[in-house]
Formats: sequence, structure tokens, C-alpha cells
Amino acid sequence: MSVVIAAKFPWPPENPLKINDKPFVFLLTDTRVSDDKGRKLQPDAPKEFRLAKNLTVGYTSSNLNALTEALYKKGYEPSTKEITSIASKRDIKRLGKLIESEHTKHGGFSEIIAVFWDQITKTPNIYELMPNSYIPKELHGIVGIGQKEVLDKFEELSLEDLYYQLRIFNTKGLNKDLGDVFCTLMTNYFIDAIEQSANYSVGLPIQATKITETAMKAWHVKLLKSKAKKFVNLTADNTKLGLPKSVIHTPEYSFGSRHSIQILKNKHFLHPKFQEEELSIVLKYQNNFALKFKGLIIDNFFYLAENGTPFSHEKIHIGNIDNKKRIASLTGGINQLKWQNQKINNKAICKELIIDLELIHEKQRNFTIDIWAINKNQQTLLNELIKGSDYQGIDILSYKHSDKTNPIILLLLWNLNLNSVANLEKAMASHT
Repeated sequence: MSVVIAAKFPWPPENPLKINDKPFVFLLTDTRVSDDKGRKLQPDAPKEFRLAKNLTVGYTSSNLNALTEALYKKGYEPSTKEITSIASKRDIKRLGKLIESEHTKHGGFSEIIAVFWDQITKTPNIYELMPNSYIPKELHGIVGIGQKEVLDKFEELSLEDLYYQLRIFNTKGLNKDLGDVFCTLMTNYFIDAIEQSANYSVGLPIQATKITETAMKAWHVKLLKSKAKKFVNLTADNTKLGLPKSVIHTPEYSFGSRHSIQILKNKHFLHPKFQEEELSIVLKYQNNFALKFKGLIIDNFFYLAENGTPFSHEKIHIGNIDNKKRIASLTGGINQLKWQNQKINNKAICKELIIDLELIHEKQRNFTIDIWAINKNQQTLLNELIKGSDYQGIDILSYKHSDKTNPIILLLLWNLNLNSVANLEKAMASHT
């Protein structure tokens, strides 16, 4: 048995993020073929078979010879004879009957995911064809077949990350790129799940295909090995895939009915109730404005962006703060900022702090931003930080904190007070 995952985008199916991208299906398979004793057979084999312009299947099988026979028989039929042919739903049912017939003759079983682009509704659909009957059943969201161990690991890796990452990129206004972000994340989870599961019947490289209304496009991923300074392909070169000359197996003739596994179904984020708030610092000089800092709190994670750049992929965990904790400290001048002669118009910003540089002494304009996480029940600690109790010889220039989250996120802007600056300058002059 191998592993196959199909994911329909936009995701989640309820579309709480209000993604407007055109729909597609992303299909992931491994390429390893093993015999009954777990020995890897050569070469790596494709686990995807394209039957028509709008129909392809991903599969896993205990009798690859029987399944291949059924696929080739379907491929020679008039409606799917050419790769440019347009298939119908009847072709999916016909494929199921052929697979059932071949396994009845030769034993074993197969699990199939069919991706069919409906030319009438202009939407992609996912179907499972599972033993014993192989009758097509429509599926939604993210589904998997094959090794449950790998599928469970995939769900574990994506559970807390997939929705949050899509939410971050959606917040940045990169809606047109969300589909590619989704494919990249799914590929990473899939590769990591295979490596961490270490199941003998599943292995790298993988096959990944993005199926849209107009094309089926291979998705390729490379890993840079720093020591060797070479890129290693984690996705298969389709020209080097092929069926082994013989697949050694002991076919099963008696087994129960099977079904696909729905991944990330009915999880809490499908109807999100997590906390969310955004903070920003905007600098003003005369009639010009620049975005200095932006921070986003989503659930127990904090994301930050400096100088108008996109949010960092790195997230800071802010859960389980009993008292207070400084989670980041940022410094930098004002010369590298992107200035514009109009106010920063960002309706997504919940809490905005505008700093007028003309009201700050020139020697204090290269200030530091300390980011603190404070337990919401510890208001005294928040007040002490704002008053500068944790700082000596400095001036608190300004601050802003979240209202809706626990812990509270505090942005504290500070610099050395002018006396400290003068003493420092004297010390440096004396040393020189």
C-alpha cells in the first residue's frame, strides 16, 4: 500500500477566509513500490494515471498488475482514448467496474481517488472508488487513501499550521497567491509525514499535480543541501518513473469494504473562535507617513513585519504566559522606510500608533521597540512596564497594547534619555 492525498481549494470547504481564487484540486502521491517482504522495487512508479483532459486518478494497490490492466483497458476506450478527450461521470463509473473485474480475476484490491473536472458546472470534483464495489462517491475538502500512519502524521503536522498560514497570507492581501501557498504547504506536510512515519511501503520522491480547469500541471520541490551546495529533487522526474517488470505479491481474495479518510474534518478552525488582533506603528514626518511595524496576533501565535515588509513566516508562541515575557526587540533607523505623502490606509489595522517624529528629539529618533506579552490578569505588570519600571536611564517615548487578547501584547517604544545620551557622548569622546 502507498499513500495518496487530494485537496480541493479553496479550503476549508466553508471558506471562512472568503477566498476568491479559482478552484482547483491538488493531488499528492508517493512513488515507492514494495513487495510482500517490504523490499523496494525499481524503478519508482507513478501513482497517478491521467485518463483524459479532465480526468486523472491517484491510486494505491495490493495488486498493481491487476490495477494497471484495468487502467489501460479504460485508456483504450473511445471516451478516454486520447489524452485530450473530454470524459464524463460515466467514465468514472466505468473505471470502477473495470477495476472490480480485474481484482475479481487476479485478487488483491486497490484504493482510488479520481479527480474529475466537470465541464458543465466548471468545478473540480473528487471521487473515491473503494473495494469491494468501487462505486464512485463524491468527497470534499482534504481526503486521503492508503497508509493510515502517514495520513495521521499529515493531519498532525497540518492541524495547527495550515489554516493559520492561509490566514496570514490572506491578511497580507496576497489573495492571488493563496493557491500557490496552499500547494507549497501541502507538499511540505506530505514530505515531512512520509519522512517522519518511516513506513517501508511509502517513500520519496513524491508526485504532485495541480489540476485546474485548463491544465494538469506538475508541482516540483527542491531542497538545497547546504554542505554539498546542491539541490535535491523531492518531487519525481516523471520521465524516470515506470512500472517494475514484476510485482511480487500474494493477492487477497477476501477482505472487508474500505473507505477514504477525511483529513482535518470538523476541526475547531472551520468555525474559528480564536482570538485575533492587529497592531501597527506608523511614523509621521511633516506630511509624510511610513509603516514602521505591524504585528498580528492569531490565537496563541504572534507574527511581525518591519518597515512595510510582509509578515514573517516565523511565528512566536505566546501561549501559557503566567506573568510577563519580552518576546522580541527591534531596532533600526528611519532612512530605510517607504515614505508616502498620505496616511497609511489599512482597514485591517485594529490598533494604530502614530509617532510624530517632529515631536521627538533628533537624537532619540532611532528608537527601540520592545514587544512584551503580559498575562491579562496581571494589569499591574502592564502598568509598571508603561511607567518604565523595568528600564533605567531611558525615556518611554510611546506605547500601544492589544485589548482583546490574552496575553496582552504591548509595544513599548524607548530610547536613552537625553542626559544618558550626553554622558555616553562624553565617555566616547574621552575614550577617543
